[in-house]
This record gives sequence, C-alpha cells and structure tokens, in this order.
Amino acid sequence: MKITNFRFDSKFLFISSASIFISMLYILPYILLDRYQVDDLGRSIIGYTKWSSNGRPLADYLMIAINAGYPIFDLSPLTQILSVSSICFALTAYTWNYVSEDKKFQAAATVFMFVANPFFLECLSFKFDSLTMGLSAALLIFLFTINTSIFGAAVSVFLIVCSLSLYQATIGVYLIFTLIDYTLKCNTSDKNPDFIKYFSYRAMLIILAYTIYHFTIKLLFINDAYSISHSSTIPLNIEGVNIFINNFNRLLSLIMMYVNSAPWPFVVFYVILTTYSIVVIIREIISKHSKFPIYSLMLISVSPLLIFFLTFLHISSLSSPVFAPRVLISFGGLLFYISLLWVITVKRKWVAILAILPIAGFSFVHSYAVANAAKAQDKLDDLILSSVAYDISHSGKQFETLAIYGTMPSADQRTLVTDRLPVTKSILPIFLNTNDYWGGMKLRHYMVKYHYDKIGEQDIYFMCKHPPIAQSSIYSLFANDRKLILAFRKPNCDDK
Repeated sequence: MKITNFRFDSKFLFISSASIFISMLYILPYILLDRYQVDDLGRSIIGYTKWSSNGRPLADYLMIAINAGYPIFDLSPLTQILSVSSICFALTAYTWNYVSEDKKFQAAATVFMFVANPFFLECLSFKFDSLTMGLSAALLIFLFTINTSIFGAAVSVFLIVCSLSLYQATIGVYLIFTLIDYTLKCNTSDKNPDFIKYFSYRAMLIILAYTIYHFTIKLLFINDAYSISHSSTIPLNIEGVNIFINNFNRLLSLIMMYVNSAPWPFVVFYVILTTYSIVVIIREIISKHSKFPIYSLMLISVSPLLIFFLTFLHISSLSSPVFAPRVLISFGGLLFYISLLWVITVKRKWVAILAILPIAGFSFVHSYAVANAAKAQDKLDDLILSSVAYDISHSGKQFETLAIYGTMPSADQRTLVTDRLPVTKSILPIFLNTNDYWGGMKLRHYMVKYHYDKIGEQDIYFMCKHPPIAQSSIYSLFANDRKLILAFRKPNCDDK
C-alpha cells in the first residue's frame, strides 16, 4: 500500500532542485557570514547541546549524530543548507500533487516563498539551531503528503512528536497546512471532502501527538525555570484572557513591522490578488459541487486571513512566550499559501511569476541587508572587544568575575538597516548589554574568561567613587576587587 501521494519523477526533481537553488542564493549571505548568534556563542567554544532541557531531546541526538560524537562542533554552513533543503524537499512533495507539469518553475518559486519568510532569517542566523528549526517545520509539512489510514495516522503522529522534540514553535505550520490542505482538496477533488471527518482526523492526530509528547518528553526532560516558564500555557481565567490579548498584540505588532516596512502599493496589490484568487477558487468549487456546504465556503473565503492569525495564535496562548522573530517561522506558511493560490488560479503562468517577484525581491532585500549589517556589527565588535581584551591583559590585575554596564555601540550600517526594517532589530543583536549573560560569553571569544555576574547597586557606587583602570572614548574598565566592570556609559552618581 502506497503511504504518500507523490512520486520521485522529473517534476519532483525539477521543483526541488530549482527551489533549493533559489533558496541557496537567498541564504548565500548567511553561508558567508561568520557571526555567532546568541547560543552559538557558547556552543561554538564549549560544544554543549542542552536542547533536551528545553523539551527538544531529538535536537540533541540529531546534532550529536551529525557531529559523530560529543562535544559538537560548528558545522555551518552545512546546517543552514540542510535546514533549507529539508523544507524545500517537504514542500516539493506537497505541491507535487497540486501543480501541473507545465507550472514546474512557478511551483519552485512558491516553495521558495516559505523560505523567504523574513522571520525565518533569525533561524538561519543560528549556526547550530538552524537545522533543527528547519527540519521541525519540514516534518510537519511532509506529513500532509501521507495518505489517510491507520498506518498513515501512526506515522503522522510520530512525525508531529519528532517535530515538537526538535522545535516546538513550528507547530503553527501544522495548523496552517491543515487549512491549506482542506482548501486545495476542495478545489481539486471531484467529491465533497467531509468537513467533520477531515478536521476530526487532523485534530485527533495533534491531540494524540501532544499527549505522547507531554508524558514522554515534556515531563521527563523540561526541568529548568526558563523552559518551564516559556512552555506553560495561559490559565483559563480572566487573567489568562488578559495575557493572551497582550501576547496577541505584541506578536501582531512584530508582524506589522514587516508589513509596514513594505511599499504600500505592494501590500494593496497582494491583498487584491489574494482576494481574486480566493474568489476564483470558490467559483471553481461551486461549479464542481452543486451542494457544497456553506460553512466550508465561508472557511475557505477567510482562509488567508485565518492563516495570517494562525502564524502566531499558538504563541499567544503561552503564559510567557519568547517575543522574537524566530518563533514566527509559521509565517512562511502564509507566504507559501498565497503564492500557491496565484499559481493555481492565474491562467497565464508567467503572470504568476511576475506577481511573486516583488515580494520575493523584498525578501532578498531583507536577507542581504541583514547579513551585511551583521557583518558590519561584527567588525565593530572585533575592534572594541580586541581593545577591551588588550586593556585587561595589560592592567596587571587578576579577576574572577565580570559585569557589563550600558550597551555597546551599534554599527552605523546596523542602525541604518534596523531603522528602515525594524523587524530586523532582533535578528541583529548587540550582545554586550547591562546584565546580559551573552555579553560575557561573547568576551570569551577574546580570551576574557571570567564568570559572568550582574551589576548591583554596590558596583554602581564603586564606579562613582573610583577612577577606571583603563578608559577610551567608548568604554571604561573598573576593578572592584576581583570583579571586572566593563562600562559603556557613565552611571548616575547624583544620589550616590
């Protein structure tokens, strides 16, 4: 019995190869970029995994397997290449059943649009996590190619559990593709797809998978305060409603940063084009099915808007979510869906390509601008931190701990990009900040290997009363006994 509904034929090979090629051009700056992102700073010099404590044990096992042992190494850009390739493979398998032979190139462009998600750029900026994040999404997409059966259901549940064990934030992809898949089945099937049967089946899969994940992974592996706080759902009371609304608004604002940074004619054009595509889809469904349920038509008619909200609705339900672009990897599902609608409904196939080009081009602008800004920031990091390391080594003093006060300067190119494209600010972090642990880890790459400590009132009092042991126009170094304080701004000493 055949378990999947696609074939490895010439069409599959063309779509997958073309989409991977376009995606490689898109991530080329990240292949060339040599800047570590957050956790990369520690993993690159210590070689730890520790994803299990975040409820991601499969990420541990996968990275250890790829590295042929422990500790793990920096294998970039192989991790980014495999991440993007796995997504292209899964999406090719899915689109194979819905795109005709004469629209192979258009299908490849549609597959690329998932990768062109601007929020996915933060995932790609991680040299270690990028593979597990991308593969997590790919598994959820691929399960929609599996035929409905008892064995197929078991395989699907297994893939969902694996996806959650790699990166939980991608689960929105499952919700989005449930709606996409239902819409496409209604459009292509000669029989009315059973609404209740279809959604009951999809709900059963995810409920079973979550139950298995909860009792075999979450309870056994998640044990640190950070992971527990970020994986807990909101309480079912008034307080929970308020938390949900606050989370919803913050995540919506993050997405609107991207939308508002695009030229407004683009936005209007794509809203009109998507509306046109939905109207065409509904007309075709009505012409095929004389007694098509009205509630199904209503669901399909609002599907683009519903999918927009599904990109972050699951994150909003957490009591303390991470408000970072990387958790919005599901937004790629929206870009993929509207692009696929255009390819399916626009009769002139090259018109569909022309429609995709502006939004794809805008994504390329994000990718190359962000990567080059990161490169500029890294050069400034190197200039300042090399100077800091030199001053420390020549101070003649011994230290045990390190604290950072103030914020390191932003490179002019980074400032230019983040002002124009505000959503990129989180993708271009400045690591040396007050009480930021990763600033201490960044300094370890410059042989400043002290235990990181936080700034306290006593430290501020000390800086007000004692001169620095080294000073430049950018920073000052203070020696508070065995504690080194790296200050990028002067403390407020008026009340000291």
